[in-house]
Amino acid sequence: EKAEDLIQQEYGLTADGADLKIEVHTLDGQSGVLAYVSGSPGADGKYYNQELHIDLDDFTPGDLPNGGTSPNYNDRIIAHEMVHAVMGRTMNFASLPTWFKEGTAEFIHGADERVTGDLAAAGGNAQTIVDQLDGAWGSGSIDYSAGYTATKYLHSNIGGNRIKDIMTFLSTTPGSALDNALANEGTSADTATFLADFKVNGANYINNTMNLGDADTGSIGGSDHGGGSLDAANVVPDITNLT
Repeated sequence: EKAEDLIQQEYGLTADGADLKIEVHTLDGQSGVLAYVSGSPGADGKYYNQELHIDLDDFTPGDLPNGGTSPNYNDRIIAHEMVHAVMGRTMNFASLPTWFKEGTAEFIHGADERVTGDLAAAGGNAQTIVDQLDGAWGSGSIDYSAGYTATKYLHSNIGGNRIKDIMTFLSTTPGSALDNALANEGTSADTATFLADFKVNGANYINNTMNLGDADTGSIGGSDHGGGSLDAANVVPDITNLT
């Protein structure tokens, strides 16, 4: 419920009341797949028969109230997946690029710790993170860092309500793709134009604009952007009892 409240507050998205089945089971041991949302896309691009799958091996009671360990705290995982579930029921989710789907899911809770780790692994070369968007999505930590920083850069370059305006357009204009939303906001002519801009300016943004040293647990986009926050006790009341 707390995650849904944050998504409504920061993204302006409210799910349509469709059931979300929650499956808590063992998937692949610790540190593999943490959780995911499954479903079937319809002709309108929305997802139907969605299920939230949670790997019990990755949801440990330690390090309360967040649970888990940095950067994969239990409350963040739930918030991330709930973004997918709500976006899946409110827009043409099937048409969206993976970097935007994953970037907005990371952005809701702030992923600066992840970026810090991936930046260190890249020898401090921020361009390595930016360039990750050149190829196919690889599902590694650096892919999520790239999607997150691109989303955060997009948020920083939109006027008005920023990313919330993009989400509002996508949810209120049936069938729209990200290209349409960017053009409507006057941010970029299309997604390719935005990514070309991020390719040139993204490393400087990571190095000189993002505050990677702040404490941003549960903060929308990292606490340097402010916004709402999560309370793990409300997001994951007792993971063992979810069915």
